[in-house]
Amino acid sequence: MPNNILRFGPWSTRNNYRFFPGDHPPEGEGGKLDLSGYSTTPYPVNCNVEDWASGDEWLSLTRIAKGFDYTYFYQLYEEYADPINTTRESTADMSEASVSLGFFYQATSDFEIDFSFTMANQFQYGGYGYESLYVTAEQPNLIQQGDFHTYQGSQVSGTDTISCKAGVIGVCIAFVDNFGSDYIGDTVSGKLSKTP
Repeated sequence: MPNNILRFGPWSTRNNYRFFPGDHPPEGEGGKLDLSGYSTTPYPVNCNVEDWASGDEWLSLTRIAKGFDYTYFYQLYEEYADPINTTRESTADMSEASVSLGFFYQATSDFEIDFSFTMANQFQYGGYGYESLYVTAEQPNLIQQGDFHTYQGSQVSGTDTISCKAGVIGVCIAFVDNFGSDYIGDTVSGKLSKTP
């Protein structure tokens, strides 16, 4: 059941230690977001892990990187799980394959969300991690640290549960990447889903 709380959003940006209401950036071909005119990235604001009572669906802001080609778009739960291949224009270029998933949220109680990831990299040029931050009504000018985890290595896959604290506004971001890999066949994938 969605929480009936005063909505902050439906999109928001964060600048240093303050959250600000934002707007939906223009969408281009295939739903790709044009963020060229934004100094801070607008994220969707969700009602914990549920759709809003108004009918607005839960969304994450997804960033896909293939080499230095970055693509942003909004998506529903589990819509993005395809492996991203490491790409490289020449042997002199750094290569990268990464998936970043993020959302802002409002919640009257703590909740959890699962982050599933794979790193099919052949050498230790990869990593994954996640972070949640939140602001309470009692301390509106203080962003507090929630869950935090990072890992660097290779050939790792699994599912971690991210804990998000109740707050008038919060943020949760998860990523998996192979940065600087020399192996063109390396892949990564990641998705967010409701904790069973």
